[in-house]
Parts: sequence; C-alpha cells; structure tokens
Amino acid sequence: MKGFLPSVIRGRAWGCIAACGLAVALLMSCGGQTSSPAANNDAGQNPGGSGGGVAPSLVLAGAYQGTVVGSASQFVSFITPDLHLYMLLQVGDRYAPPIIYTGSLQPPVLTSASTVTMRSFQSPGTLLSGSATATGTTALAHTLGLSEIFYIPALNTIPQFTASKMETTASAQGTWTGTWADGLDGSNLSNTSLSLTETPHASTTALTAFGACTSIALTLTPAANASTNPYFAASADIGAAANCLRNPTAGPPMRLTGIAFIHTAPSGVKSLEIIVTDDTGSGMSFRGTQ
Repeated sequence: MKGFLPSVIRGRAWGCIAACGLAVALLMSCGGQTSSPAANNDAGQNPGGSGGGVAPSLVLAGAYQGTVVGSASQFVSFITPDLHLYMLLQVGDRYAPPIIYTGSLQPPVLTSASTVTMRSFQSPGTLLSGSATATGTTALAHTLGLSEIFYIPALNTIPQFTASKMETTASAQGTWTGTWADGLDGSNLSNTSLSLTETPHASTTALTAFGACTSIALTLTPAANASTNPYFAASADIGAAANCLRNPTAGPPMRLTGIAFIHTAPSGVKSLEIIVTDDTGSGMSFRGTQ
C-alpha cells in the first residue's frame, strides 16, 4: 500500500468520460423534462435532494457504463435526478486510482445536444475543469465532444465514448471486497473488506481506514429522490491523523461528500461504487464486489 505524499494540483488531463454517462441520459430524454435549480450548483453538493421548487427530471437519472471508443478503458457513472454527474474512469492498471469526474448538466435540457460543466481529478493530484457536448439519436448510439483540456495522453486523442444504462439496487448492507483509491498521491488499498451495517434510520455505516488516514467514518443514506434508480448520498468523515494528507492537523473531521450506487453484472456479481469529494472535486473512491 502506497502512503500519502504532497499533491501536485497541475498537469494535463486524461480523458473525460464522465460526461458519456450524461450523453446516454440526454439521449433518453424525450421531452417534457424539467430541471432543478440544483443543476446550477457545484457537483458534489446535495446529491440526495431535488434542489427546491422545480421538480427534478427522473428520466435523466440512473447509472451507466461503457468503454472509450478504440480502447478497453472502462467507466461507470451516475446522474442524479437533480442533474449532478459522477463518474469513475479506469485507465490502464486496475490498481491505479481511477479518474474521478464530477459535473452538472446546464439547462435547458435538449434531446440532441447539451453542454456539461465538469471537473476531473486524477493522480497525482491533478484538478481540471472544462466542458463537453453530448449529441446523438438513441440511448445507445451517441457521441461526446470534449474540450481540449480533457485530452487523454494514453489514447493520444480527444476521444469519443460509448455508454449504456444499468439497473441499480437499494441494499448496501454486508461485506464488500475491493479497493480504496485516492489520486491525491496515487495511493490505493486493494483486496480490502468494507463491512457496512444498517442503522435504525435505514442508513448504512462503516468505520474504516485508508493509508495514513486511520479513522474514516463512512455513511451511505438512501437518496430521497432516487425513484426507480436507487442510489445513496455518501459522506466520509476523515479524522485528523499525522501524515493523513486529507486531514493532517488536530481538529474536527474533514468531510467528503458524494454518492454511492450498486449494480449487478449478468453473472450475478454485485458491485458497489463510492465517490466522495471535497468542494474542489478532489476526492477518493471505493470499488468493491459482493
């Protein structure tokens, strides 16, 4: 397990594929949608809420998966009913921290094209922001044009992406085996167990650790606006500890927020995806199976 080291918040980006999940969602939109004021908030804020007086679009909500065109690089993503986008892109070594993308769809919502405002966070601690344009004609046939800042060096191109929708399930309880990862310095903790216990209030919680951060209180709460696409509002309270880059000094816990969702492969294997970030988009992930 690699320890935490100072980060470098510079550099060129690898590709943004998070928005391809959004591309599929956009293409599934058949008119009559409304958008929530929460769509104008920074990604990662209030993932379980509808954002106020305007009803969110449930048509757009859901989980997606796919690959980069011409590549085996895979991603998973989720769009909340209030139009926040979260995504994990695995490029190369499966033990390398996945790139985290967060973003939001900017109204008006169109069926053929729409602009996505998004951010990427990748090892070693690189944060970038830019935009993408999603176009297409069906839920499974679409293209995604990215701004140059999201160029993927490993693919030597500003690529196109494909995506398809996945069903999600609502129970996170039990033991999941997988990998914690943080692109702040490229750290990962593989083959670890995360045991989630349901509380009387229907949330699931776990006390875990990662790298020099010896106390991480994780909570997954079923999102009130999930409808037919279950997901969880996630929070990770990281206790102060020497050499814990996320919270190295004495004081209150540092909170990261985001989402979690569970999808099932045709083989029956269930996968848990957790994405939590701070206000800048810097964060960590857990990917496990059960």
